[in-house]
Amino acid sequence: MHLTLFSATVSSVSSVSKSGRRRRRLTVVTRLMLIETIVLLVAFALLSIETSNAVKSAGESSIRSNLIQQANQFVNSAKSRSATVPLNSFVKNYLSSDVLPSGEGVIIGINSKAVFATVSASAVIKSSQVTDLIKSPPNDTTFISFTYQAKQYKALSSPMYEANSLQGVFIALQDESTAVSYSNHVFMVFIFQSGIVLLLAIAITYILLRRVLKILKDIRLAATDISRGDLERRIDMIGPNDELTLVAKTFDNMIDRINILISDQKRLLSDVSHQLKTPLTAMGGQLDLVLKSNQLDSDEVKTVVQSVRNEIDRASRLVEQLLVLGRSIEEVDSIPMDLRSSVSEILNAAIVIAQRNWVKGDVPDIVLNIDVDKFNSAMLNLVDNAAKATNVGDTIEIGASEDDDSEFISIYVKDSGRGMSESEIDQAFERFKKGTSSNAGTGLGLNIVDSVARAHGGFVRLESEVGAGTKVSIVIPSWRKINYGEDEDEE
Repeated sequence: MHLTLFSATVSSVSSVSKSGRRRRRLTVVTRLMLIETIVLLVAFALLSIETSNAVKSAGESSIRSNLIQQANQFVNSAKSRSATVPLNSFVKNYLSSDVLPSGEGVIIGINSKAVFATVSASAVIKSSQVTDLIKSPPNDTTFISFTYQAKQYKALSSPMYEANSLQGVFIALQDESTAVSYSNHVFMVFIFQSGIVLLLAIAITYILLRRVLKILKDIRLAATDISRGDLERRIDMIGPNDELTLVAKTFDNMIDRINILISDQKRLLSDVSHQLKTPLTAMGGQLDLVLKSNQLDSDEVKTVVQSVRNEIDRASRLVEQLLVLGRSIEEVDSIPMDLRSSVSEILNAAIVIAQRNWVKGDVPDIVLNIDVDKFNSAMLNLVDNAAKATNVGDTIEIGASEDDDSEFISIYVKDSGRGMSESEIDQAFERFKKGTSSNAGTGLGLNIVDSVARAHGGFVRLESEVGAGTKVSIVIPSWRKINYGEDEDEE
């Protein structure tokens, strides 16, 4: 008993495990193909039923039309009959001269006494349905279907009147086997062609699904490798420029950007660590000197304290610039800004920075849709850099202009300082790369300006020549310009 129960349990578990494995074998492609096949088969079955009914209806309508045509033909002939010609003779002559297609026939019964028929219909006279119609003609034209000797017939029966007196019955009939055979042929052709279309649809869907799922699988595998730290992993899909290829390329572009950001973060952390280590080391050395020496007078202590104070200020400026750099790469909060007013405000703020010959250049009368706080911060960085690169009496100009092609708007700070060499220009945007002046800053100013420009869809243009000064421009795309005048004209 127990052994049997255990065996059954093991068998049940094994069965469940096998069932689970079987379920796991049903991949996404298989499930989607099964769903599509079921849907197509149901649609195919419904369409087949509708087609079959339509073909049968068309065949039946054709038979009815033929029977009505035969009846009308007889009526027209009867109207032209001479009154001196007996009805029996007229019927005999009509049937002998009426040539009908194969499977069609006419039977005419006169007062239940005489029955005439075409050769093709002579065998059907003995059927009970025809006999009943001849014995008891219908009051109106009717259609009936009957089977005789394993053949299906459709018949039209109509009473014959002469001088308001019932003279007999006119029966036109047609063998439906030919129409049924034709209908079956048409239906089989439809089934064959539809089957080919169904198979092609399933095959094409399978190929497309395999391609879609292959791309999704590649993305999943790439994402798995990337999550494990392989930031160089890419899909590198080659194919037609369709939605799937664009998804793969977008994924690769996203990983490229993430890789660049992570690399920049690593480099930034390394640079910040190096930059902060210098003032901390200097402060530590100065404090160690105070702690180890018992013979320092007050002046020497003040010197040490002042040196430490300077290093603290330097570290504070560095941290402040890092915070500004971090805010500069955040999403922009754009609002309308009058460019002339903004340049005037920046110029007023610059006057108190240093004693220079501050000049306001030409500024077009335009309104820009930008992040005002980030823009002002970037401009003040340029002003501060220009002040540090010049001396008392030098000229610093702040202005703006639209490019000749009107695709960009440049807001610039131009100084008459010593200028920069080509090597200095190449290194100007490197983080923590400081100028050669004695009051050089943290080396993050141009990085902040560049981040702000890129956040607005633009860039920074640096033009300089030794002995001729430097001009730094924030170049913003013209689509950020608000054209109030054009909007009013349109209204």
